[in-house]
Amino acid sequence: MKGPQDSYYHILRKIYDERTENNLETYNFIIPEYGIISSMIESKPGFLEDYDEVGEIYLESLNQGITRFLKGCNIGFIKLRDAALNYIKTLLGNRLIKSYELMVSEGHNILKHIIKIFFKRSTIIYYLYTNEPYFKYILGELEYPVIENPFQDFKPDLVFFKENISENSLVIFSIPNIPLGYIDLNDLDEILRILDDSGSYLLLDISYINLVFNYSSKISYRREAVDKMIVELISMLYNHRKRVIITYSINHSFFLDTPRIFITLIPRAIWREKDFTSVINLNRLNVNISYELLYRLSVYSSKIINFITKVYVRRYNDLYDRFKEYIHVPSKYFGGPYAYLNIKNSREIFNKCIDRGLLVGYAPDYIPVDHGLIVSLLSLKYTVNDSIWREAVDLLEKCIKEN
Repeated sequence: MKGPQDSYYHILRKIYDERTENNLETYNFIIPEYGIISSMIESKPGFLEDYDEVGEIYLESLNQGITRFLKGCNIGFIKLRDAALNYIKTLLGNRLIKSYELMVSEGHNILKHIIKIFFKRSTIIYYLYTNEPYFKYILGELEYPVIENPFQDFKPDLVFFKENISENSLVIFSIPNIPLGYIDLNDLDEILRILDDSGSYLLLDISYINLVFNYSSKISYRREAVDKMIVELISMLYNHRKRVIITYSINHSFFLDTPRIFITLIPRAIWREKDFTSVINLNRLNVNISYELLYRLSVYSSKIINFITKVYVRRYNDLYDRFKEYIHVPSKYFGGPYAYLNIKNSREIFNKCIDRGLLVGYAPDYIPVDHGLIVSLLSLKYTVNDSIWREAVDLLEKCIKEN
């Protein structure tokens, strides 16, 4: 094995070996997220020489996890989107892209494999809470029938579900990127009960679970209500775990609240149940956390919360005050950072900021580039360095004024 005993490689290998050695049938499968590897590479330059071995561990863990799942294990976090590929390209150029693309491709194949095994004869119900074109792409490739269920005011049509779900169907559902007030967990619970009765499955995308703020006036947190909702959601999913597959995209961890959710709320909701676990990457903080290493929480959680409550809020207000004439909130579907800057040439401005090394991230074609711009401005590599913040905002203002 390459690298020192305390290397990231060693930690990842140790966690994986312990799980394999103990044959943890009571555990749900773990799939390390791509972000972990990007963090390893960024924080430990010498770690590059171990990259191929880490990739092998990843694929080994992936395949073992899927095998366990197909044998009846319950719930897992699967990172299948290629959003992080853009990040690692920015970080490393083309040095390791071939191996990385192989891993991404393998993830796509695994999802197809799951669907093919479970749903050979099924009707797929595609529920429009899910706004990720990724799922449409995968399902289109597999040539499965898709029923698009229209909804009004984010209210699911439960009669539709009861009448159309056949045995062994797959329902794709997303925690939507809308204000918390429009999410009714009772509806989701009822859908899960229908799935239980029909022997069907739910694929739940929680990538947007962190968009639970109320930005009716600049920025204000409804922490108590939000935390209660998330704890209820996690507990509900656990109760129905035999019917639930969870996906989560690390791309959305650019929102600073995501680490807080995993650090403080998942353990609180179901920590007593030892078979719910996940290895996650706290993006840009170079901290890899697993629930086997809970002692790390006390070290880093205060740092993260401090950044969220002080730096993030101050910068949001900064940005709002400076550019309020350009900030546009188009409808109730958007809130906070999902408001966008109503300016020309926003994509060129975004790319210019990246070229100058001021922003980390990218703007996918399927979201407004302005959203990515604001999110990246707020995070700014998760640094508390206000000189970098001021330089980025000054550059943005200059670009706007010069069109």
